[in-house]
Amino acid sequence: MPPQSAPGLAGLPGRDLLRRGSALSGLLLVLFLVLHLAGVALAPLAPARFEALAAALHRSVWLPAAELGLLAVALAHLGLSLVRWLANRRAGNSAVLRSRRSGPLAPLAALAARSQALGGLVLLLFLVVHLDQLRWSRPCRVPSWRLCGRFWPVPGAC
Repeated sequence: MPPQSAPGLAGLPGRDLLRRGSALSGLLLVLFLVLHLAGVALAPLAPARFEALAAALHRSVWLPAAELGLLAVALAHLGLSLVRWLANRRAGNSAVLRSRRSGPLAPLAALAARSQALGGLVLLLFLVVHLDQLRWSRPCRVPSWRLCGRFWPVPGAC
């Protein structure tokens, strides 16, 4: 008789796919972050070139598809992480999270492991504020009064 697997993540049929999918989606998000920060690093060095790059990026036809792809990767990562968390919770996983690291940074590594959910929520809040300020309401180059004769922006004018 084959050994029975424990409930939870070990008992999930696609557990390897779940782990690899979570790792791959996380890696793609980190890759985007590195590329994004590399573009933003241009701002203090060459502000005019950065604004030209940002304006060209915002006018590009492929940007909506890229944004939807990035959203799909982020939602997949969130979903896979929640499935893993629920499976471990249902299995009654009461293990104490411990870092495999040793040395002076071991307490920080353990804290990082325990605070992943809080970090994810803080990151989500930052992302909403960041997109609200810099993407969804991109400032106009031309003053709004020149566009519409008033002193406030007109939706779709920029």
